[in-house]
Amino acid sequence: MYVFKIFINYLFDDITKAIVINALAYTYIQKVYLYTPLINAFNTYSKKEKLDITLNVTILTPNNSTSYVDNYKAVVDYLLKKKSKKYDLYFYFSTNSKNYGPYLLNLYDYLPYDHIKMYDPGVVSTSCLYNNKVVGLPITLDISVLYSNMNLLSKYEKPIPKTWNELIETSQYIMKKEKEFNNTRLIAYNGLFNKNHGTVSIYEFIKSYSHSKTLSHPKIKSEETIEALKMINNIKEKISSELDFLSGDDYTIEKIYTGEALFLKFWYLQHPPFYKVSAIPGWKEGITGSLTGGYNVGICKHIDEHRRKAAAEVVKFITSKEVQKKYVLQRYIYSAINSLYDDEEVCSIIEYYYNEKYYSYFSEYIFGNKTISEVIKNVDDMTRFYSLSLKTEDTYVGLIVFIIFVVLFIIISLSIVFLFIKRFKSNLKFLSNDLWFILIIGVLILMCSFILLYGNLSVIKCHLKAFLISFGFITSLIPNIYEFIIEFPEDNKLSIWTKNNKIKFILIFLAIDIVLNCLLIISPYKLKDIYLIDSENFQKCIISTTFGKIIQNLIMSYEIIIILIILVLVFMEWNLEKIYYDTRFILGAVFMDILSLIIYNITNKIEINNYIAYNIIFVSNTFILSTSNFIFMYCSRVLISFIRNEDAELNESFIKRNQINNSVMKRSTLSTHTYNSSSHNSSNKENINTAKRRASELSNKILSYHYKVSKS
Repeated sequence: MYVFKIFINYLFDDITKAIVINALAYTYIQKVYLYTPLINAFNTYSKKEKLDITLNVTILTPNNSTSYVDNYKAVVDYLLKKKSKKYDLYFYFSTNSKNYGPYLLNLYDYLPYDHIKMYDPGVVSTSCLYNNKVVGLPITLDISVLYSNMNLLSKYEKPIPKTWNELIETSQYIMKKEKEFNNTRLIAYNGLFNKNHGTVSIYEFIKSYSHSKTLSHPKIKSEETIEALKMINNIKEKISSELDFLSGDDYTIEKIYTGEALFLKFWYLQHPPFYKVSAIPGWKEGITGSLTGGYNVGICKHIDEHRRKAAAEVVKFITSKEVQKKYVLQRYIYSAINSLYDDEEVCSIIEYYYNEKYYSYFSEYIFGNKTISEVIKNVDDMTRFYSLSLKTEDTYVGLIVFIIFVVLFIIISLSIVFLFIKRFKSNLKFLSNDLWFILIIGVLILMCSFILLYGNLSVIKCHLKAFLISFGFITSLIPNIYEFIIEFPEDNKLSIWTKNNKIKFILIFLAIDIVLNCLLIISPYKLKDIYLIDSENFQKCIISTTFGKIIQNLIMSYEIIIILIILVLVFMEWNLEKIYYDTRFILGAVFMDILSLIIYNITNKIEINNYIAYNIIFVSNTFILSTSNFIFMYCSRVLISFIRNEDAELNESFIKRNQINNSVMKRSTLSTHTYNSSSHNSSNKENINTAKRRASELSNKILSYHYKVSKS
């Protein structure tokens, strides 16, 4: 009979071309009423309008599924990621929009614009969006409320409490009186701090300590949070217990229907008339911690287009203003359509309108032995990303580093005055004043890159930091390359062109660096979140694409090439009398640059799980790189002016070096000549010897430049 019925239904569906839209939902058994009337209403509407669409909803509850919310989330995750077409619609908790978003349709593509816009923009923006796409609409809002036992409050002529102190006082009074009547099953307050809802309960309890309705949620490290935690502990000790605080949802729901609780905190449900619901109390009257959650409905993107359109008809109906109003009036739901609450009929019926780690940390204070300060520090570590700051509440490192930067920046900037003091000019003649300006500006740009470590990290900051480092580094070295080329021991086309085109020469080097950094924008940096257990989280800039890594390596290669050019030029001009000291100073700077580049690459490859250590290494390396260039290239020349006379010469040293040069060159020439006279035995040998001869000639040429003491 059962098989026959399925066959008949199949034939009927095929004939009528009806589409069965399958949906999956999860709710408490007490809230099944939320779906049943919606299903019936749509199917009636579909039949009346001849839509040929039937809605079928599979409802999971704690009674018919193996677990609670987390299991439902895992089921939906599995189905969506496997691109399952089993369900066309998913009813889900609004907090999961970001998780399910990649697998749900953008409702703007299937629903009228005005239909979506009638929903509260705050609710939509916080619980319905994924990548600026509306992937779900709320069919109902879940509101946390306080259930007050009106039989007992009326009996003892007590009002519904509006503050936590009133809750404690009323509870103590009534519980004492009821014990006189041997009412031992009565509890005062459950708190709802179990694992299912503990995170939300703690969050909204802290929210209930906001200074005013308009202020945002108190910061973790604030007096409000401390006072809230103290009050939670106070309530547990005076009118409740750890057992009541940790009791499960079934226990709370049972108390709602038996009336064996004076006050209960839970989500809004249809309830017996002896309970009245109101907003969660606050630290003072008018402040509440009540939070709004809810259930969204979204369309699976893996289904066929004709099923998408049919599913959209279902969503359009159950989220329409008429349907939402109908079920608000019947006290089934609270709606996210703001205009409904301007309706007199609706207003007359309405009474009141982190996860596991977050919960576990606060539990260590509420149920354990941790102090408030320890708990707040742990939660604060978990809920934010740390970075350098001028504030000293976390560490003095940021302030100390900034003070060092300011001092160095001022010293380097003011050092420009030495260019205009006669006593120092003779030792600063290696570069012209404009080139010294460029060098010092490069040093300052390089040093300023560390400022981007302060405050919240962003992709723009990542690119700016990388640009300032490479641009500042190149800018500080270009003047030296320019001067080495024009001071080359022997005039050549390059040295002549460079001398006559100073600005062009400099701009070419800078342009290459700018172009490479602009190419990096095509494959931008990403922020890598470093989450640490019982420590401070922080973020790093990373390049994850192949193209980005290629450009990053090109920038590094460009910097290495410039260093190699300087090293070759320093070697060939090592003994030039005019720049004798300059070559040695610049060699020292280049060695420090090489060391800094090595440190930079090592720190990028190793895993550093401490934001202070990570930032100190970067700052130290940046300061070493910039200040070493400044000290070796500029400051050392100023210091020499203090320790030796301007006219001190090293003629004897240069004469000796010149003699060594001549003897070496003679030996080299003789060796080359002897080699040449004995290298004509065969054609193969001749080719080999020709290559060797050319290499020998090149090395002799380089050595000849190396030992020259003056430009020829």
